[in-house]
Amino acid sequence: MYYAIFLDDYLKDSSNLLDLGRVYKAVIVKSDIPPTHDYIVLTEEEALAWRFVDVDAEKITVRPGGEIFERLKDSLERVQAFNKSGQPLDYVEKYKYTITDKDRRDALALRNKIERFI
Repeated sequence: MYYAIFLDDYLKDSSNLLDLGRVYKAVIVKSDIPPTHDYIVLTEEEALAWRFVDVDAEKITVRPGGEIFERLKDSLERVQAFNKSGQPLDYVEKYKYTITDKDRRDALALRNKIERFI
């Protein structure tokens, strides 16, 4: 299950909680058991859309490794990095993800749930 809990509560007790990200004063977590403090129940789509809340850009940068990269890897576009002389930097891996309308709807739903409790 996915939850949003407030940062102060998360800092008091984060055992059994997988920290996915932060939105405003809330921590988005995944856990098999409900948190011990007040929480907001989220759908998986809302929880995973934390990265898109208040993002105005059409694309975001995603670096290799981590949960976001693994989740989006089939939709990523590799971006070539260059040094100041214009030479390609092959050792720098950088990817771009185009934010979809569904991502924006899920992020808005997440934002609305959290804002009711702030």
